[in-house]
Amino acid sequence: SMECRVITAPFVEEESDAALIGCWYSPSLATYRFTRFLTASSALSWMFASLLALAALLVGVFFEAAVYAAETSYVSGIRALNQQQPNFSDVSAKLTRAITLNPYRDVYYLAYGQNLIFQASEEAAKQEPNVGQIQAWMADLINAGREATRISPQKASNWSALAQFYQNIKPLRIAGTDEAIIDAWNKAIARDPANPTLLIRLAQAYSDASEVIEPKGSGPDSDSDGLADSIE
Repeated sequence: SMECRVITAPFVEEESDAALIGCWYSPSLATYRFTRFLTASSALSWMFASLLALAALLVGVFFEAAVYAAETSYVSGIRALNQQQPNFSDVSAKLTRAITLNPYRDVYYLAYGQNLIFQASEEAAKQEPNVGQIQAWMADLINAGREATRISPQKASNWSALAQFYQNIKPLRIAGTDEAIIDAWNKAIARDPANPTLLIRLAQAYSDASEVIEPKGSGPDSDSDGLADSIE
């Protein structure tokens, strides 16, 4: 290591460019400075690693707390829904909170959607129902069903629930509803082809369609139920 100092000549000012520089080699000073550098770097690295570990721990704790709170809210909502005279608005608030805290559970959306059906039925039974509110609930119903299939697309039960959710909005006469119902049943069947109930529900969907829809599958349709014999 070279240690250098500025040596000012007597005939120039201290700040002048004419100042001389004297240098000499100091092994002990070099070792001291290198060790000091390593110590400081190690300390900074340790502090950085500790901060990362602390941040990860805090995120994990927060996530676990949110999951627990979401499950608690969901269970509370289901219990409220199973009462003899449930308050559907209260149930909706509990299930909404569960979804907000943990939006990765498909059952939360399915329960929320089922409660929306109850809310809409209760509102429709009034002498002067709020049609706009019913329509908004039905839109939320479909979104809930779609979200459940997005989270767990391989579960036949989610596609079955979506088909039934679409079935509930048929009275609104929204274009494309019959096609959406049939598509959802087909996707449920694709994931559980050995379930005869799904095939029956698909056949009913074709039969109940407000307009003729080409059946899935190839070949004749001997009983004219809208479902090809190859599928039956």
